[in-house]
Amino acid sequence: MRDTHDAVERILDVAERLFAERGYAATSMTAVAAEVGGSKANLFHHFGSKEGLYQAVLDRLPSGHVTLLDQAIGEPDAARAAILERFLRATFAQVQLHPQRTRLFLRELLEADPQRTEQLAQAVRLSGDLEAQQLYEAQRRGLIRADLDPLLLPLLVHGAHLFYFLAAPLMARLDDSGALGEPDHY
Repeated sequence: MRDTHDAVERILDVAERLFAERGYAATSMTAVAAEVGGSKANLFHHFGSKEGLYQAVLDRLPSGHVTLLDQAIGEPDAARAAILERFLRATFAQVQLHPQRTRLFLRELLEADPQRTEQLAQAVRLSGDLEAQQLYEAQRRGLIRADLDPLLLPLLVHGAHLFYFLAAPLMARLDDSGALGEPDHY
């Protein structure tokens, strides 16, 4: 069973990278199978179609964010500033740890294919709903300000992280020290 899980994860890793680099239309099941070292039949067995494989890749995009927010809010010493700072740092770390996912997400936003945008929205919606529920709970407990919009806050945070992902090379050149492009400074 573990071997099957590892094989599926390997397929998803390769597909994620290829979709991020080439886009949906330019990534074939043949290319994914060739890089995985398997057959197209194996891909179809696990995912049913190219669309099924793509949806499985998209479903991985928001992974980690909800758990990180839950951990930040659940800390016994959770203070107002600490919760948001932990959430900001943790979600930023996810962007840095998974650059292919970030690149794929940005590619989908820019290409704006209606069908794939809906697939992306479905993949992100669950994570966003869970983040909002957690933020509502933190507000109820008085851990974050009541005037913060729990639906908008995660979008703003992730938007800021996406901007850094795109602009870090430019930001590093905007000052002589290069500090603007450093993750810790950001």
